[in-house]
Amino acid sequence: CGTVWALLPLVLITARGDGVIPEPFEMEIGSINSYAWNSSNPSVRAEITASTRPLMLTNTPVDSWAARKWTPEALAQLAPDVTLPIKNESNPVFYMGCCLLNRVKLPELIKMTEANAKQHVYFSGPLEILGPRVASQADPRVFDVDEAGGKPMDGFETKANLWIGNKGVITPTHFDEMHNIFVQIHGVKTFTLFPPSFWHELQVFPKFHHQHRNIQLDLEDEEVMNKTIENARASGNVLRVTLSPGAILYLPPLWFHRVETKSESSISINIWSASRHVLEVNNAWEENFPADSTWGMEEFLGSYSVFIKGLIDNLIPTKQKRGQFLWDLLKTRYLGLEAAKGEGDLTTTCPFDVHPESEEMQQHRKYIKDVEEQAPSFLSQSGYKTKDLGEYKIDVTPPIKKWCSKVKAPLKAIAKKYVEPVVRHFKGLNEGIMEIYLGNYIEDIVSQAVGFKYISEFIKSCLLPAYISQRV
Repeated sequence: CGTVWALLPLVLITARGDGVIPEPFEMEIGSINSYAWNSSNPSVRAEITASTRPLMLTNTPVDSWAARKWTPEALAQLAPDVTLPIKNESNPVFYMGCCLLNRVKLPELIKMTEANAKQHVYFSGPLEILGPRVASQADPRVFDVDEAGGKPMDGFETKANLWIGNKGVITPTHFDEMHNIFVQIHGVKTFTLFPPSFWHELQVFPKFHHQHRNIQLDLEDEEVMNKTIENARASGNVLRVTLSPGAILYLPPLWFHRVETKSESSISINIWSASRHVLEVNNAWEENFPADSTWGMEEFLGSYSVFIKGLIDNLIPTKQKRGQFLWDLLKTRYLGLEAAKGEGDLTTTCPFDVHPESEEMQQHRKYIKDVEEQAPSFLSQSGYKTKDLGEYKIDVTPPIKKWCSKVKAPLKAIAKKYVEPVVRHFKGLNEGIMEIYLGNYIEDIVSQAVGFKYISEFIKSCLLPAYISQRV
């Protein structure tokens, strides 16, 4: 408190004959403010993460890292015996679960990045895979924001990640839940960025889908990308910046980003650290809703619908906006996938190709299986799964609309009582982040009641009618 600081407007310095060095980044769309790191300022990390928009960081401790001098050849010499799990494909777009992993020595990977432009090579993994001697040439600890206040959160610990790839490699548009400080070590990368509030245009995958945090909109289609950027530009909702060696980009949590390697090869390091947003959502989950094991499905679904509508009413200001939020949640996360899935599983239906035996897909199947076995939905526990017709069993669509249509007064009172403790964890989040996490929370709560399969049906039947008359 009391520290006065300012975000400096971005000034691109062109190379001149007088020795002036150009900035290691170039804006193509929009503008990004710069922030000069001051190691003597104890609030420096808090000041950076207070920004709700990306920043270019200058004068940081990265300038003294030995890793700043890494080239592909130098890195191969430093760690010649290190084996890395890589992805190697003709398709430059490395979707989650796209392909199987191949294990190669680091020098072989470096040769692959330089020798074969028709094959795209991609490595992403923890910096420490290089071994302590080499990994210590970068010190990610200086960028540990620790907004969780030291509270352990599985999967959200501070971590440094190493990225190696060749020309044309694309990490498709997605968001991360943590603070992200991205350091370009070697080569050139271009970031296309959208704020969290643009989620309804980008069409985020459902919470329980294997592509969670990625988007359904195909921005690898040039026409779709151009149209999306045109729409986003009109509302100031897109940035594009190209990073050269030495550039350091800060991305706030939940900013969507697409990354493309523009040089023959690229080496990058990024540091993720926990955000208060994740902490707040985790705390919201600790406010246990008091479901009673003696309830029937009418009591479960009725009280859950009252509870969720209470959250929406307290967090979104008008009835029109509440209806729009729910409609966008349903339309952008579910309706397209439901139209495409046929007889498939909604949690794995995908508009682009994935390898069913990829590491990511195996992990996802295990996750879904564990959830269904260890925390089955109330619907599943009630036995309302299938109807036995002797030799055959058929799925029976549960009467969800009927179950949630009538709620007894005592249950309404119980449901409303638990709204405020949950609401307070969401109220400090900015609008776009709050809406993404509220959508995730609603999906979590509803899946507890009816399972993954009927989340969209619950939204259609139990929530939307309270706000809009449009039928789906």
